[in-house]
Amino acid sequence: MQHDTAFGARAVFPVPSAIVPDLALQTSERARSTLQMALTICDRRRPGVILSDVDVEKLAALIAECKVLSNHHAEHSDATHLLNDNEQSFDRFFGVVRCSSADAFAIGTAWGWIAMLHEIQRPHSLIPAELSALVSGFYRLAESFLPASSGEHEFFVAALNREVVAIPDQPPLTRWKNGHLSFVALTCGLIFAHIRAIAAVESHNAADAIAALRDASCLFCASAAAMHLAGDMSPEDYDGVRAHMAPPHVPEGFSGLFNADHRCMLSVTKKLGTLLHQEWREIAWAREEYWRALNDAYSAHRWVCQRLVKEAPSLATASRDLEQPAPEKLEGFARRALLFSGFVKLSPDGMLPARRRADKPANIGDQDV
Repeated sequence: MQHDTAFGARAVFPVPSAIVPDLALQTSERARSTLQMALTICDRRRPGVILSDVDVEKLAALIAECKVLSNHHAEHSDATHLLNDNEQSFDRFFGVVRCSSADAFAIGTAWGWIAMLHEIQRPHSLIPAELSALVSGFYRLAESFLPASSGEHEFFVAALNREVVAIPDQPPLTRWKNGHLSFVALTCGLIFAHIRAIAAVESHNAADAIAALRDASCLFCASAAAMHLAGDMSPEDYDGVRAHMAPPHVPEGFSGLFNADHRCMLSVTKKLGTLLHQEWREIAWAREEYWRALNDAYSAHRWVCQRLVKEAPSLATASRDLEQPAPEKLEGFARRALLFSGFVKLSPDGMLPARRRADKPANIGDQDV
């Protein structure tokens, strides 16, 4: 059964194969306007990201517009059939519907922004640097589709504002789903950045390669923060969430690996990695930053998993009567992603410690591979 998002509608996202380098040029003015609406809600000139009454009204208008666009595109360009059964089950659980329209990327970005804004108005434990990274990632995604972009992608949060906010409290399952809705939007953005980086490196265009790698780095950092936000709950609350990701609610062995975007991102990461392990001085610093950010994203996933389930196996592992701890399995996935990216081939001794909280475990890239 298809679930709705927490906003009472299905959220349109692109089928990964529809994400192409010139996607911004194919996007309609109306779809781009949803991103412009999103940009006006968070004002860089105002400290923090607490929404005013006017902002809450703008957010409601953005949700209404995204519902109209999602319903239209779901009816006229549904591409769900292009996904396998597991990928379809992932999308159903999180309220996602896939479309082949060029507008689906912008609409999905807006849905990710909506979900992110709702969750950061509620109590959370993200530190200012994580909150800045998360909002900056969505700024970068939105502005890449707007012809009059200012180019000011970074959003800085000097201190967290703990005022009572207008967004009502929600159950942990809502936070989990909203966090993943943001994560899906950012992963689509990562596919877009990787495809652009591949084209730039293949054509030996250093300026475009650096720009695309910087976009990917920003989005990996935002993804790390989105994962922290999705899992920002107690282990006891997560036990209730986990129960919803088991039969009869979803197929047995339900897993984040069912996400079609993540599968595609690994594919383009591998293709880019075969190019990046070649020496090219002009892009060397952007390449190093890209590897660090990729490492941060996978380390964040492992840290959240460690905190919520400790040494318990994942749902997919348990469904096969195996006992490998979920964090250990994620460590293997992280090493594979680093290998795909070309990092391990260039630097077998690992990366410098990432810029994370002191209470988090060592980064995957700091361990022997």
